[in-house]
Amino acid sequence: MVRSEILKIKTFDRDNFTCLKCGHVGKRGIYSFYGGMHIDLIADHIIPLKMNGKDELENMQTLCINCNKIKNAKDQSDIAKRKRDENNR
Repeated sequence: MVRSEILKIKTFDRDNFTCLKCGHVGKRGIYSFYGGMHIDLIADHIIPLKMNGKDELENMQTLCINCNKIKNAKDQSDIAKRKRDENNR
């Protein structure tokens, strides 16, 4: 099994297959690793890799698809803001 798959399984198990933002409980037992999804859950990097986050369990959280979309939009906004700030220095 690939390390990233093991990390996803450990993240879902640790978080009890529950979205940490809204509390949605996902289905257990059937793993689908297409795009990091477990049916309706995603193992998400708290600090994105693009922002120097680590690929380790302490930087992972379980999110449902909807909460992950909201977080990704905010992350993209934060990355763009940081790039603008760096360019204005």
